[in-house]
Amino acid sequence: MPALAESLGFDSVWVSDHLDVPASFAERYDEHWLEAVTAASFALATTARIQVGFSALILPYRPPALVARQVASLSDLAPGRVTLGAGSGWLREEFEMLGLDFDGRGLATDEAILEIRSRCDVEVLAAGNGTKVLHRAAKLCDGWHPIALSPAEIVARKAALDALAGRPMRVALRTRFAFIERDRPLYGTPEKIRFDIERYAAAGVDELVLDHAGRDHGEILDNVKRFAAEVMEVA
Repeated sequence: MPALAESLGFDSVWVSDHLDVPASFAERYDEHWLEAVTAASFALATTARIQVGFSALILPYRPPALVARQVASLSDLAPGRVTLGAGSGWLREEFEMLGLDFDGRGLATDEAILEIRSRCDVEVLAAGNGTKVLHRAAKLCDGWHPIALSPAEIVARKAALDALAGRPMRVALRTRFAFIERDRPLYGTPEKIRFDIERYAAAGVDELVLDHAGRDHGEILDNVKRFAAEVMEVA
């Protein structure tokens, strides 16, 4: 998939992070998850140009020194091609299954970001939609990695973020797309999706991280190719 995305003209590929999901989560999303750092390593090794991002790496799942060394190693092996979406996590059951402190995850995330930034120079984006995430982005990070927000929601929250940071902050939004009619952004015809992309750009989104609505691997591949051909209009 990373090599295909690069050949189709995409600028980046992103990996998600789950280590041990409960049954309720697996039923809704999936039970099969590649370990995120391993998946990112594969993506970097099998491509030459494309940026590889974490959406998001759940920093409290790993000791700060370990995750900092992992991110620094990726950066050393592929300089300038790693983007870290830094997440604190939201799935309480997963924290419990891993024997970790769910309520202390915010502080653990901030400590890990500081450790990472002391070891390497990678772009770090605070992942999530909450007010605490905006403060983390403004204080510790290079930008913000929100999830599934509308253009109007981006406008309001980016204004607050820029005010907190005292400078314009980069925004890489993760959201779903599908070639089906539905009253939400990035769903519909290629023309409708292009229109929504323009709306997001006007709202202050610098990069869209596309998440597919389906779970069938063949369907995902077909729609990624269709997106490149009909939305990006890559020959």
